[in-house]
Amino acid sequence: MTNPQPPSESEETLSDLKRNALFPFAGYRSDTKQYMLLEMFFTYLFKSVIAENANGDWQAWFPPAKEQDGNPIFSAINLNARRGVRVIQHPDFPRKGTSDEPRYFPIQPFLSQSPAEPFNPATTVLELCMVADPSSESEKWCRQFWAKFCLENLSAEEMEREIRRYEDEIGMNAGTEVDKETH
Repeated sequence: MTNPQPPSESEETLSDLKRNALFPFAGYRSDTKQYMLLEMFFTYLFKSVIAENANGDWQAWFPPAKEQDGNPIFSAINLNARRGVRVIQHPDFPRKGTSDEPRYFPIQPFLSQSPAEPFNPATTVLELCMVADPSSESEKWCRQFWAKFCLENLSAEEMEREIRRYEDEIGMNAGTEVDKETH
């Protein structure tokens, strides 16, 4: 019988952040402390996924948003792998829960080709961008997408399929015409 691995330092820090009295840091737009805690949440969530298993070196990418709007709230780039990740804090979090609001999706992932600015503007990287929030549902999906993108290094086509699979699973495409041949 093998002993379970103790939680990593990143997982412990993430747990501490979730126990913080201000979590889920809904006042991030007006409170600098909550904004910094939200940045830390996504930083440690990312670190807990990639740990020491990532191929190449991940480093901070975009500077923190001066406007405290959460765009981006977190970003990292791996120049060796020509990949980047970015999280934009979901602007509608937390929701009030009124019945006339459109359906809320806690994570909305997409891929783009982005310049590797400021490191190497002539180079483009495949970027996985996610509009996300600090909910447990969003955390689960961020972990899954980062593992596929950063650790498994799925191709752009494979990632697009994973995104479509996710959208179908959560009903994001419900009521819209979707080309079923691409799924």
